[in-house]
Amino acid sequence: MDSHLTTKATRWGICSAGCISRDFSHCLKSLPSSEHEIVAVAARDLKRAQSFAKDFGILTAYGSYLELAKDPDVDVVYIGTIHPEHHRVTLLFISHGKNVLVEKPAAMNLKQLKEMTSLAKEKKVFFMEAVWTRFFPLYQRILNEMSNETIGKARVLRLELAIPISNRERIRSKVLGGGALLDMGVYPLNIAVFLFGKPDDISVQGTMMGDTEVDEGACVIFKYNDGRMAQLLYNVTFKGMNEGVIYGTHGLKESPVVPVSHSEYVMDLVDKIKSKTGLRYDVDE
Repeated sequence: MDSHLTTKATRWGICSAGCISRDFSHCLKSLPSSEHEIVAVAARDLKRAQSFAKDFGILTAYGSYLELAKDPDVDVVYIGTIHPEHHRVTLLFISHGKNVLVEKPAAMNLKQLKEMTSLAKEKKVFFMEAVWTRFFPLYQRILNEMSNETIGKARVLRLELAIPISNRERIRSKVLGGGALLDMGVYPLNIAVFLFGKPDDISVQGTMMGDTEVDEGACVIFKYNDGRMAQLLYNVTFKGMNEGVIYGTHGLKESPVVPVSHSEYVMDLVDKIKSKTGLRYDVDE
């Protein structure tokens, strides 16, 4: 990025006025204005861009992505279009020298992604996929606990993400890049690689969604040469437990977040409160 960014707020352009761009803009607006500023928004429909600009106090609204790409006051562009558009739109902005943060999945396939990253290197601009979960403090905490072997050697990782959203058009439409893998599967995939690293072998059992030509979900197993395993489940037709569990050789004898001593202290408070209020249960006899 330009040298002025070390002393001035990063000037953002928002590409697309859809729901996910609104979510991102709300988050960006929560940061200090001295660090981040949204200066322009673009949509294929100028009226939508203008409405978006009004809602977020953005001075400039464009009715085309090209106009945003040519705006000299924009340092970096957040791309929140549907993912089949990511490749084309990203190349547009990079070719005009813009730094890019593109919503996940960054592309429809590896070929597209490599074209995007190759052009970014050629133009010497910043490029990143917006995998927001990678920035959660929780994951660094988990890595620390794994490094400290709180539960011994981590052997199995189980991740599940299942939400019943198969009735939505964008999920059922192949043209819109629908299906479970690109919409939800990328979450457990990213987490598994982040925590356990790149697998040595992969096995998959998946199901297509009727005659839609998109998938409704899959079970994926990552195998590692040292015997570790990651079990991933994602699906868009039912509500699952939606949890992540790491199994270690020692098991979790005591939680570092809620230790036994904490629970004992709180329960002692509960007993004292019961005594002072006259509350008693049969088991208290």
